[in-house]
Amino acid sequence: MMDTYQSKTTHLLNDYYPEHDIADNEHAFCLEEEEEGQKSTRRKQSFVFERKRTQPSGRPGLLLAPQPHHYFASGFIHCCVIRSALQSPLRVQFLFQKFGAVDDKTAMVAIKQGGINRISSYHIFDTVRVGGWTAKNNSDAVQLNKKAGNYIGKLRREKNDRSTYSLYDSKEQKEQIGAFQYSLPSLAQQWSEGQPPRKMQVAIPATDKEGAIEPRASYLKNRLIDNIKKQSKTAAHLFSTKEPTYDNGQYRLNFSGRVTTASVKNMQIVDSKGEIFLQFGKVGDHRFHLDYKAPFNAYQAFGLALTAMDL
Repeated sequence: MMDTYQSKTTHLLNDYYPEHDIADNEHAFCLEEEEEGQKSTRRKQSFVFERKRTQPSGRPGLLLAPQPHHYFASGFIHCCVIRSALQSPLRVQFLFQKFGAVDDKTAMVAIKQGGINRISSYHIFDTVRVGGWTAKNNSDAVQLNKKAGNYIGKLRREKNDRSTYSLYDSKEQKEQIGAFQYSLPSLAQQWSEGQPPRKMQVAIPATDKEGAIEPRASYLKNRLIDNIKKQSKTAAHLFSTKEPTYDNGQYRLNFSGRVTTASVKNMQIVDSKGEIFLQFGKVGDHRFHLDYKAPFNAYQAFGLALTAMDL
């Protein structure tokens, strides 16, 4: 099934097959074995194998790239991003998902800084450190601040280049750990051709075997945008948005059922060989699915999603 962009609009038309939860998968698996006339004992053995194959073990760290045992059968970490549109300032939640798209506790919250006329900036917090967070928690204003010890870093739109965002850690000497640069169409192009699919290039630092970001030489720090401009892979990974196919007046991308709602924000991030490493798409008015795998970590994936929601 394919999710599709419609030409000359900002929308996405969707042919969608639902994502089944673990109970449905297990039931269907057993019926298939019965139809093949297998013995009951073999059905039970296969049933246990199917659970092991599809169930990830544990949750990856927010600042560590995931390991193979963390993945769903899809080969990705499944997450959900929720925009709290009625709150001021704007807040965006990041949650890992369990089977059947069931959300886990909120793992991160991003709070937009400044007024309408200021350059976009988001402060991002690890909510697990404060024992959990909900949008209805009246004390969250006290919990979500730099002095509470749960500040991870920030996403900032560059002042001199409004098509570019930088993601920083929380160290005293802040270091860039993600750069995202969009190719924005001109107003004339949008007027004549409609809103085309977004194009973005991404640079993140290289990681070690444990998934941690490798230390960078001083002359390479805070230069990830240069990696994009020069297409240099020195101590960095480079990615770009996947080009959708154009068919019968529509742009099409295959999200394997993870995207259900029309939006120009929907995108897939690939390497130079075309392999998908991250995908982001809308499933409700203020709800999005975010799937990623190594070398991205959860914080970098969340930062990328925030850029798509900010434009």
